[in-house]
Amino acid sequence: MKFRRGFVSNSSSSSFVCDVCGDTESGWDLCLSEAEMFNCENGHTVHKDCCSENSSVEKFLENAEEEEIEDPKNPGEYIENPDFNEESIYNVPAKYCPICSFEEITKDDALQFILNKLGISKEEIDKEIKEKFMGKPFKEFTEAVFQKVDFK
Repeated sequence: MKFRRGFVSNSSSSSFVCDVCGDTESGWDLCLSEAEMFNCENGHTVHKDCCSENSSVEKFLENAEEEEIEDPKNPGEYIENPDFNEESIYNVPAKYCPICSFEEITKDDALQFILNKLGISKEEIDKEIKEKFMGKPFKEFTEAVFQKVDFK
């Protein structure tokens, strides 16, 4: 996903934000592979470093670059690689994505899960926070949230 802020005139700069760690990679004519990132089929952008050490995504990306692979049924013989795709870093299958496979949980997904579990909407939370803290110092809000103060 590309983000551009401020004045841009026919620029060829690119920025990518990792959905796991939140780090941003940017540069002129930067592509995902140069940023050591990939996109999954569900649109998550992830640093390769944010995958576990024995992650299957690295193996998938390496294999996806090979047009032919050794036939698992007939060692020594080669077959057309079903995963071959020159654009594989732009459409990694969900089973290799740390977010889609629930190895990592994003803050947005956790928040939505909690809201659904509690049966309340984001709008209701926003309204309650505004009613209790609008016009007060932000420090009062953070102290209440981190000290688990009773909001009643």
